[in-house]
Amino acid sequence: MQNPWAGLSSYEDPLKSSLNLKFCGRDNDTYDLLRLIDDNFFVTVYGKSGIGKTSLLNAGVFPALRKEQYTPVSLRLGMTDDSMTFQEIITAAVENEIISFGGCIKTINVVEEQQDKSASDYLWNYFARRKFLNSEGQVTFPVIVFDQFEEVFRQPASRAKAEILLSQLHYLIDESNALNDCIVEGEEYFYDFNFRFVVTVREDDLYRLEDSIDNLSLTSLKRCRYRLRALSKDCAREVILIPGEEYIQPADQENIVRTIINIASDKEDEVSTNLLSLICNRIFVDYSKSDNKFITSAIVDTFIKGNPFERFYNEATKELSEKEKSYIEDSLVDSTGRRNSVPESDFMLHIKNGKSLWEGDNRILQRGSTSSGIGSYRVELIHDSFCEPIIKLKQKRIQKKKRKQLYAAIGIIFIVILFALGLYLIFHAKNKSIQENLDGMKIMQSRVVTELSKDVKSPAVKLAMLLEVLPKNIEKPDRPYTPEVGSALIELSNSNNLERIFPHYNNVNSAVFSNDGKRILTASDDNTACLWDAETGDKILTLNHNSSVNSAVFSNDGKRILTESDDYTACLWDAETGDKILTLNHDRRVYSAVFSNDGKRILTESDD
Repeated sequence: MQNPWAGLSSYEDPLKSSLNLKFCGRDNDTYDLLRLIDDNFFVTVYGKSGIGKTSLLNAGVFPALRKEQYTPVSLRLGMTDDSMTFQEIITAAVENEIISFGGCIKTINVVEEQQDKSASDYLWNYFARRKFLNSEGQVTFPVIVFDQFEEVFRQPASRAKAEILLSQLHYLIDESNALNDCIVEGEEYFYDFNFRFVVTVREDDLYRLEDSIDNLSLTSLKRCRYRLRALSKDCAREVILIPGEEYIQPADQENIVRTIINIASDKEDEVSTNLLSLICNRIFVDYSKSDNKFITSAIVDTFIKGNPFERFYNEATKELSEKEKSYIEDSLVDSTGRRNSVPESDFMLHIKNGKSLWEGDNRILQRGSTSSGIGSYRVELIHDSFCEPIIKLKQKRIQKKKRKQLYAAIGIIFIVILFALGLYLIFHAKNKSIQENLDGMKIMQSRVVTELSKDVKSPAVKLAMLLEVLPKNIEKPDRPYTPEVGSALIELSNSNNLERIFPHYNNVNSAVFSNDGKRILTASDDNTACLWDAETGDKILTLNHNSSVNSAVFSNDGKRILTESDDYTACLWDAETGDKILTLNHDRRVYSAVFSNDGKRILTESDD
């Protein structure tokens, strides 16, 4: 039973796909984009990641173009062999597409052939010298689509190749370069701009294309752009009901549609295309495993109780070890919550069966643009929507690790207490003199301190152990004072790591007292600054950054706290509530930040 929804996969060109999926909800966009391509030589399509640009072109625009005598040719230049020029890739793809569908290409010697592939008129020369015919002998115009064009800007080498290509396209679409009608080898020749070019780019990477266009003064490439927006609720309804017509009963349609659209809508009440497709796809998976004849409201309600992306991620990684999951969670999402990419070779060293994560039904990763080596790729999450659940899972893993460390510390302390108590009872059970018992306890306490403290790395645990074996009352001790305990306490207090007694989970970078001496403020590589009670050691506040906190200071009146971090920010906080008052942004790491004496100004220092 075929799933009628593509999920996170792009809808394919129906002429080249065996799935026969119904592409719905984008009729207006298909028509508008078709008209733009028909009327313009160069069109830029942009939109948010996962909004459906590739699917719109493959399954919506390409079939419509063929009906109007166009031949669509889709390319991802960022995924091609570095040994070939973009011009070679383009011309080879055009010729392969025409010939593979029974067409032919007729060469016309109207101008001398340009051999220099980097020349500004190379592509102009290629199209001017050719007439493209379909299988019926009719003239057809190639529509060359550069899908996910932002990939070419990620490496200096491919960016340079892309800028040569953009310069050639600028020359190609310049109407002043058109040839006059003439007779060539006894036949009439008309220069009819027998091409169209379409570029798709992620909205947040559009500036990369803009920079190249502006740097090269190619303003004509800015004239025609189409922004693909999120689905409307009416269009989302079509996406659900048209492919699911035979699986959803009329009586359940309204409730199911309303439930799915509500969960797939964002704060602006726009429907997330990829989330909608994933939800429908995975609901169908649940339905196919059940005994129900139709997709029911109960199946839908059960599915949406959890995060679909989190569930999909967990299903895809269920065979991975905890170490492999940790690598994905630490490497593929950066400190700002965005997707990050790693070299495929590095990824495969850490994940033995890594290819299964970008192939087949459990596809959560994709191979990104080529890096410097031929055949070398980078691996990234298939979509930004996976970042949030992965960050939550990472936080749970860190909290679990912290709990284990805490339980281990408590366990050690408990063992020490039991051991000391056992020693106390053992020595008293032997009916010896009090002095003998005290002497024996001194010896055993000394051994406990010597043997256990050297194996314990945490200063906080060492401190707890040492304090536990001290007399409870110096004047009337219920246990003897042991010099070794006192020496160990002195050594611990004189160590450079005394600040580690406060339970941070990474290096502590700074610690300062408030002016009244009642509070202590610490900053740590565990991405936090913490405020402590100087008398009890209790934590009062935790101030969170997205990266290491290098220092933290009080204002002179003690009412505000200033922190600065490797996450490119300095932050001002309310020292009583922990509320963030201001965020001061730099472009690189911030190393220090201070108040003016009157507390009205802040001075920051950064790598930028």
